[in-house]
Amino acid sequence: MGLSCTCPITVLPTLSNVTCPVDFDQVVRLGLTLKKADPDFVTATPITDETIWTGLLSAVDETKIQLTPALANFVIPSSEGSFIGGNDNSTVDGMRYYVGEDNITITTEIHSADQDAINTLDDLSCLSDATLGGSRLTMFPMTRPIRGKSYILAKAGETAGDYSGIEVFNFRVSSVGSEGYNSKNKYMVSFDVKANDMRAFTAVQVDFSPFVLANP
Repeated sequence: MGLSCTCPITVLPTLSNVTCPVDFDQVVRLGLTLKKADPDFVTATPITDETIWTGLLSAVDETKIQLTPALANFVIPSSEGSFIGGNDNSTVDGMRYYVGEDNITITTEIHSADQDAINTLDDLSCLSDATLGGSRLTMFPMTRPIRGKSYILAKAGETAGDYSGIEVFNFRVSSVGSEGYNSKNKYMVSFDVKANDMRAFTAVQVDFSPFVLANP
Protein backbone atom coordinates (compact mmCIF):
# COMPACT_ATOMS: atom_id res chain seq x y z
CA MET A 1 0.00 0.00 0.00
CA GLY A 2 1.22 3.49 -0.79
CA LEU A 3 0.10 7.10 -0.70
CA SER A 4 -0.72 7.34 -4.42
CA CYS A 5 -4.15 8.82 -5.09
CA THR A 6 -4.73 6.53 -8.08
CA CYS A 7 -3.72 2.99 -8.99
CA PRO A 8 -1.14 3.21 -11.82
CA ILE A 9 -1.90 -0.24 -13.27
CA THR A 10 -3.77 -0.11 -16.58
CA VAL A 11 -2.79 -3.59 -17.85
CA LEU A 12 -2.40 -6.62 -15.60
CA PRO A 13 1.30 -7.29 -15.00
CA THR A 14 2.89 -10.56 -16.04
CA LEU A 15 3.49 -12.65 -12.96
CA SER A 16 6.88 -14.32 -12.68
CA ASN A 17 7.03 -18.10 -12.64
CA VAL A 18 8.68 -19.72 -9.64
CA THR A 19 11.82 -21.21 -11.16
CA CYS A 20 13.84 -21.60 -7.95
CA PRO A 21 11.73 -22.09 -4.82
CA VAL A 22 13.06 -20.41 -1.68
CA ASP A 23 12.40 -22.17 1.63
CA PHE A 24 14.91 -21.01 4.18
CA ASP A 25 13.94 -23.69 6.69
CA GLN A 26 14.95 -23.10 10.34
CA VAL A 27 16.41 -19.85 11.66
CA VAL A 28 18.96 -20.80 14.34
CA ARG A 29 20.81 -17.56 15.14
CA LEU A 30 20.54 -13.81 14.80
CA GLY A 31 23.31 -11.40 13.97
CA LEU A 32 22.39 -8.18 15.78
CA THR A 33 23.88 -4.79 14.97
CA LEU A 34 23.19 -1.07 15.26
CA LYS A 35 21.19 0.62 12.53
CA LYS A 36 23.40 2.75 10.29
CA ALA A 37 22.99 5.29 7.53
CA ASP A 38 25.09 3.13 5.17
CA PRO A 39 24.63 -0.58 4.35
CA ASP A 40 26.36 -3.10 6.58
CA PHE A 41 27.58 -5.03 3.53
CA VAL A 42 28.52 -3.73 0.07
CA THR A 43 30.14 -5.21 -3.03
CA ALA A 44 33.63 -4.66 -1.64
CA THR A 45 32.71 -6.31 1.66
CA PRO A 46 30.20 -8.95 0.54
CA ILE A 47 27.70 -10.57 2.88
CA THR A 48 28.69 -13.97 1.45
CA ASP A 49 32.33 -13.71 2.61
CA GLU A 50 32.97 -15.50 5.92
CA THR A 51 36.12 -13.44 6.56
CA ILE A 52 34.07 -10.23 6.40
CA TRP A 53 31.76 -11.64 9.03
CA THR A 54 34.75 -12.59 11.18
CA GLY A 55 35.95 -8.98 11.04
CA LEU A 56 32.54 -7.54 11.96
CA LEU A 57 32.14 -10.00 14.83
CA SER A 58 35.48 -8.74 16.20
CA ALA A 59 34.77 -5.03 15.69
CA VAL A 60 34.78 -2.66 18.67
CA ASP A 61 32.80 0.19 17.06
CA GLU A 62 29.26 0.62 15.69
CA THR A 63 29.95 -1.87 12.89
CA LYS A 64 30.10 -4.75 15.38
CA ILE A 65 27.72 -7.66 14.81
CA GLN A 66 26.77 -9.61 17.93
CA LEU A 67 25.58 -13.19 17.57
CA THR A 68 22.82 -14.57 19.75
CA PRO A 69 23.05 -18.00 21.35
CA ALA A 70 21.53 -20.84 19.31
CA LEU A 71 17.77 -20.37 18.83
CA ALA A 72 14.95 -22.92 18.84
CA ASN A 73 11.34 -22.69 17.69
CA PHE A 74 11.94 -19.53 15.68
CA VAL A 75 8.56 -18.60 14.19
CA ILE A 76 7.92 -15.85 11.62
CA PRO A 77 4.14 -15.48 11.32
CA SER A 78 2.53 -14.21 8.15
CA SER A 79 1.22 -10.67 8.39
CA GLU A 80 -2.51 -10.02 8.63
CA GLY A 81 -4.43 -7.39 6.73
CA SER A 82 -5.46 -4.16 8.43
CA PHE A 83 -8.97 -3.01 7.58
CA ILE A 84 -11.30 -0.11 8.41
CA GLY A 85 -15.03 -0.52 8.93
CA GLY A 86 -17.18 -2.95 7.02
CA ASN A 87 -20.78 -4.18 7.16
CA ASP A 88 -22.02 -0.86 8.47
CA ASN A 89 -22.66 2.73 7.39
CA SER A 90 -19.04 3.82 7.85
CA THR A 91 -17.83 2.63 4.43
CA VAL A 92 -19.10 2.72 0.84
CA ASP A 93 -21.63 -0.05 0.27
CA GLY A 94 -20.64 -1.48 3.65
CA MET A 95 -17.42 -2.92 2.19
CA ARG A 96 -14.44 -2.69 4.53
CA TYR A 97 -11.32 -0.77 3.42
CA TYR A 98 -7.96 -2.52 3.13
CA VAL A 99 -5.27 -0.12 4.40
CA GLY A 100 -2.17 -2.32 4.57
CA GLU A 101 -0.56 -5.11 6.54
CA ASP A 102 -0.21 -5.31 10.32
CA ASN A 103 3.25 -5.48 11.85
CA ILE A 104 4.26 -8.96 13.01
CA THR A 105 5.69 -10.40 16.21
CA ILE A 106 8.47 -12.97 15.84
CA THR A 107 9.01 -15.44 18.68
CA THR A 108 11.83 -17.81 19.55
CA GLU A 109 13.44 -19.65 22.49
CA ILE A 110 16.90 -19.83 24.02
CA HIS A 111 17.62 -23.03 25.93
CA SER A 112 19.94 -23.60 28.90
CA ALA A 113 21.65 -20.22 28.66
CA ASP A 114 23.69 -18.75 31.50
CA GLN A 115 22.29 -15.63 33.11
CA ASP A 116 25.09 -13.34 31.91
CA ALA A 117 24.18 -14.03 28.28
CA ILE A 118 20.51 -13.40 28.99
CA ASN A 119 21.18 -10.16 30.86
CA THR A 120 23.24 -8.86 27.95
CA LEU A 121 20.46 -9.66 25.49
CA ASP A 122 17.88 -8.05 27.76
CA ASP A 123 19.89 -4.80 27.67
CA LEU A 124 19.10 -4.52 23.95
CA SER A 125 15.48 -3.63 24.70
CA CYS A 126 16.40 0.04 25.13
CA LEU A 127 17.73 0.14 21.54
CA SER A 128 14.46 -1.15 20.11
CA ASP A 129 11.93 0.95 22.04
CA ALA A 130 9.05 1.66 19.64
CA THR A 131 8.22 4.93 21.45
CA LEU A 132 11.39 6.40 19.95
CA GLY A 133 9.75 6.32 16.51
CA GLY A 134 12.51 4.22 14.98
CA SER A 135 14.59 1.36 16.30
CA ARG A 136 18.39 1.51 16.57
CA LEU A 137 18.61 -2.30 16.48
CA THR A 138 18.66 -4.47 13.34
CA MET A 139 19.02 -8.19 12.73
CA PHE A 140 20.34 -10.70 10.22
CA PRO A 141 18.46 -14.01 10.73
CA MET A 142 20.65 -17.01 9.87
CA THR A 143 19.40 -20.49 8.98
CA ARG A 144 20.76 -23.92 9.78
CA PRO A 145 23.10 -25.37 7.17
CA ILE A 146 21.71 -27.92 4.72
CA ARG A 147 24.21 -29.63 2.41
CA GLY A 148 26.77 -27.01 3.36
CA LYS A 149 24.53 -24.06 2.47
CA SER A 150 22.80 -21.55 4.76
CA TYR A 151 20.68 -18.48 4.19
CA ILE A 152 21.15 -15.03 5.71
CA LEU A 153 18.04 -12.85 5.58
CA ALA A 154 18.73 -9.18 4.95
CA LYS A 155 17.24 -5.96 3.65
CA ALA A 156 18.57 -5.32 0.14
CA GLY A 157 19.67 -1.84 -0.87
CA GLU A 158 19.11 -0.04 -4.14
CA THR A 159 22.59 -1.04 -5.36
CA ALA A 160 23.33 -4.70 -6.03
CA GLY A 161 25.41 -6.15 -3.22
CA ASP A 162 24.19 -3.67 -0.60
CA TYR A 163 22.57 -5.29 2.44
CA SER A 164 21.42 -3.96 5.81
CA GLY A 165 19.86 -5.57 8.82
CA ILE A 166 16.09 -5.78 9.28
CA GLU A 167 14.79 -3.27 11.83
CA VAL A 168 13.70 -4.77 15.17
CA PHE A 169 11.27 -3.23 17.65
CA ASN A 170 10.36 -4.12 21.24
CA PHE A 171 13.07 -6.76 21.66
CA ARG A 172 12.42 -8.61 24.92
CA VAL A 173 13.66 -11.65 26.82
CA SER A 174 11.48 -13.38 29.40
CA SER A 175 12.43 -14.63 32.83
CA VAL A 176 13.56 -18.24 32.99
CA GLY A 177 10.99 -21.01 32.60
CA SER A 178 11.42 -24.64 33.65
CA GLU A 179 9.10 -27.63 33.54
CA GLY A 180 11.12 -29.58 36.07
CA TYR A 181 12.44 -33.12 35.80
CA ASN A 182 14.51 -33.80 32.66
CA SER A 183 13.56 -30.45 31.13
CA LYS A 184 15.58 -27.60 29.67
CA ASN A 185 15.56 -24.08 31.05
CA LYS A 186 13.83 -21.84 28.51
CA TYR A 187 13.95 -18.13 27.88
CA MET A 188 11.28 -16.81 25.53
CA VAL A 189 12.36 -14.05 23.14
CA SER A 190 10.04 -11.88 21.06
CA PHE A 191 10.28 -8.75 18.94
CA ASP A 192 8.24 -6.83 16.38
CA VAL A 193 9.09 -6.30 12.72
CA LYS A 194 7.40 -4.16 10.09
CA ALA A 195 5.36 -6.24 7.66
CA ASN A 196 6.82 -4.35 4.70
CA ASP A 197 10.35 -5.28 5.80
CA MET A 198 9.43 -8.97 5.83
CA ARG A 199 7.94 -8.58 2.37
CA ALA A 200 11.09 -6.91 1.05
CA PHE A 201 13.72 -9.17 2.61
CA THR A 202 16.28 -11.04 0.52
CA ALA A 203 17.48 -14.56 1.38
CA VAL A 204 21.19 -14.65 0.51
CA GLN A 205 22.72 -18.11 0.24
CA VAL A 206 26.16 -18.51 1.83
CA ASP A 207 28.68 -21.35 1.95
CA PHE A 208 29.30 -21.26 5.70
CA SER A 209 27.35 -22.30 8.76
CA PRO A 210 26.16 -19.77 11.37
CA PHE A 211 27.35 -22.25 13.98
CA VAL A 212 31.00 -21.79 12.97
CA LEU A 213 30.81 -18.03 13.55
CA ALA A 214 31.63 -16.63 16.97
CA ASN A 215 32.29 -13.33 18.70
CA PRO A 216 35.76 -13.23 20.27
